[in-house]
Amino acid sequence: FAPDALEALPHEYLGGFHLAGESRSTLAALSAAFPNVVVTELEQHLSRVRVMMSAITRTMNALIGLLLLAAAMVVTATAVVAADDKRRTGGLLRAIGASSGQIRRMWLIERAMVGFASALIGVLGAHVVAELIFRYQFGMSYAMDWLNYVIVPLAFAGAFAMLEHILSNRSLRRPPLQAIHA
Repeated sequence: FAPDALEALPHEYLGGFHLAGESRSTLAALSAAFPNVVVTELEQHLSRVRVMMSAITRTMNALIGLLLLAAAMVVTATAVVAADDKRRTGGLLRAIGASSGQIRRMWLIERAMVGFASALIGVLGAHVVAELIFRYQFGMSYAMDWLNYVIVPLAFAGAFAMLEHILSNRSLRRPPLQAIHA
């Protein structure tokens, strides 16, 4: 622009300065001396934004928790439905010489791996969704606690192993022939 091109148009000036916390009375005096000057404390606006982002983050984490709970319910329902098939499989394995302990360990490892993998996929998916929402809706990055990638899958692995232990006790108590024909 030429130096005088904008002089005829209405214009406003924006400036900023840092004022120590003890000098708030200076701010009041400045506002009183110049009533057409708008003085805004940026810290108040930033604290509101922080509170709002904290609420959004808590909401996102709650949604992630609900998604993981839904995944846990699906895996639990699958385990309960598969219990009949496992009862027959356990009967066959015991009929050919496998001990109840070997079968239980095999099933516990299987269920723990399913729980760990499903929780890890859920946490990764939740992180991707949260990152996309924060990046494209708020123009920010989402920082998930990396401990969630360890704690949640291990907790799910343990919980599903316990569920398998409960379900396999019923299956392995029956004699092999009764388990096969039931």
